[in-house]
Amino acid sequence: MGAVSFKDVTLRYAGTGRRRRRRAARGGAEVAGTAAESTGATGTGAQSASAAERPALAGLDLEIADGEFLVLVGPSGSGKSTALRILAGLEQPTSGAVLIDGEDITGVDPAERDVAMVFQTYALYPHKTVEQNMSFALQLAKVPREEISRRVRRAAEQLGLTELLDRRPRQLSGGQRQRVAMGRAIVREPTVFLMDEPLSNLDARLRVQTRAQIAELQNRLGTTTVYVTHDQSEAMTLGDRVAVLHEGVLHQVAPPRELYDRPADIFVAGFIGSPAMNLLTITDDEFDRLAPGGTRGGTRADDVVFGVRPEHLVITPDDAGLLLHIDHVEEFGAEAYAHGRLVDSAHTERVITRLRTDDRPALGETVRVVADPERIHTFDRATGQRIEANVTVSASAV
Repeated sequence: MGAVSFKDVTLRYAGTGRRRRRRAARGGAEVAGTAAESTGATGTGAQSASAAERPALAGLDLEIADGEFLVLVGPSGSGKSTALRILAGLEQPTSGAVLIDGEDITGVDPAERDVAMVFQTYALYPHKTVEQNMSFALQLAKVPREEISRRVRRAAEQLGLTELLDRRPRQLSGGQRQRVAMGRAIVREPTVFLMDEPLSNLDARLRVQTRAQIAELQNRLGTTTVYVTHDQSEAMTLGDRVAVLHEGVLHQVAPPRELYDRPADIFVAGFIGSPAMNLLTITDDEFDRLAPGGTRGGTRADDVVFGVRPEHLVITPDDAGLLLHIDHVEEFGAEAYAHGRLVDSAHTERVITRLRTDDRPALGETVRVVADPERIHTFDRATGQRIEANVTVSASAV
């Protein structure tokens, strides 16, 4: 068993620690696309106190099922690592409670919580071999020698480390070191695995490889896993569900497909997806030209922000649509994206469209773009919250 519950958990740091204020301020600035600011939406985050005064975590309510792989994602300073550290017992919340399998562990010593943590920095003992690193915590717990050997050998086999057990960390690659750190957690056979950005020190190729290994391992072990990352692509590919945090507030928790198809607010819309969703502040007339036949659900364009993902914004040869001046084309081999700005539009921010043919527009060229009305997301400009209109969930999400 390994069901985890956060019950109205808040952490507010006492005093005026400069380090905490700087970290919070950075988090406030690092919003993907600064969506809320660029659109004029205020939302929950913008209504909160200044970055220096707001809590590191504000009233977190979250249920994690036994065996679930849950990813906490958000920009720097969002509260995701704080939540993980509270679950591990490394931080004490100001209020609220944390439960594992219905038992309140809020005041329980970290060593008594039956959780195992994998850190970003590996934290391996340089003078010990792989086998010694993996077995050290079990030795401290006075687990019988035969049981230690059995657990270490089994974890090494699962992680492809059997041939490396006699090596020291300096003789290993970054990916191998990370697997040793994971093996050290696995041998403890905890109720919950906690992973704090474990792939951030790896290069792109190793990140993809290790990410797949983590997913396969979690499926095999079936152990509840709480995983922290700032990388939304990593979150979407790993998690059974993804919890999006910003400025200490949980904005949405849902399966990856639902997050992508039905973002709860402007922040989630701008953070989830690469490239990010286009968040358009346009007039009624511009909307009618962008989405012929579309409706605004009884709202005025001045009161809402329209969201369109790059793959749902299409260059058209017709006279319909809005004029887009091409500033840049990004090539990714299998696909490409054109970046530009709408001509004579109320919307002044950059707009991105995915190119569907090998016939690429030239830099400086002006094209017309239209959007499928059923693929347009609508958000309240004042609150940033989603308005349920003109959105169709993809068949894969049903």
